[in-house]
Amino acid sequence: MQRLIDGHEEDGVEQDWTLYYSDENDRGEGRFTFQMSDIASLYFFDMSNKSWQDFLAA
Repeated sequence: MQRLIDGHEEDGVEQDWTLYYSDENDRGEGRFTFQMSDIASLYFFDMSNKSWQDFLAA
């Protein structure tokens, strides 16, 4: 399996929480991220996912 969330799995983040660009979106592809600098990115996750909510509340 391709590693989609670099290093996040070790912290308990599941890959199926990741948000992806729509196939019809011409502004990006793959996982939805925001490049903050040359060495840092902001990753976006599905806030409606109950498992993600439970992870954040733990």
